[in-house]
Amino acid sequence: SIKPSTYRFTLIAFTVVFVVLCFKRSSIWKNSQTLFEAELKVDPDNPLALNNMGYYYNSTSNFSKALPFLKKAVRVEPNNAKFLNNYGWALAAAGKTDSAITYLQKAIDLSPAYTEALNNIGICYMQKQEPEKASVYFKKAYATSPNNNDVLFNLGLYYYRSGKKEQGLPLLQKAHELGNKKAGKYLNR
Repeated sequence: SIKPSTYRFTLIAFTVVFVVLCFKRSSIWKNSQTLFEAELKVDPDNPLALNNMGYYYNSTSNFSKALPFLKKAVRVEPNNAKFLNNYGWALAAAGKTDSAITYLQKAIDLSPAYTEALNNIGICYMQKQEPEKASVYFKKAYATSPNNNDVLFNLGLYYYRSGKKEQGLPLLQKAHELGNKKAGKYLNR
């Protein structure tokens, strides 16, 4: 028979070890960056961790750091529309618009109703001063997600800049109501 003091000691020791391990692991979960860095140390070819690390850098506008992670994620898993979109987004932000369009189009080919990729490729065509091509993608993005404030803003801005303010202003208004702060700039003119 186990003595109660031995049982108590074992339980306390187990609890202390568990608390220490949880505390140590929580430092890895501090934020997205530390979590995915830790995962990539374990498995440097994990496509999800590569993509998420790249997405983290994209979301902080650190596109030069995002590109290698996203490029590798696409190389490891070339038929993942989300990875292709994120890589295209980083390429576009880095000024590599033609390359961005190639990857965004691959994402759209894999997932024709992928709103974010449709919107992003439209932005690329706007950067290339090809508003009519951009509008095709903005309209497709709008058809897939009519309440997406970024899509509303970009389609509204296309109409606004094309001299079709009566079509653009309602879209910009809705985008603004849904939280797009950039839309307000055009509404106050």
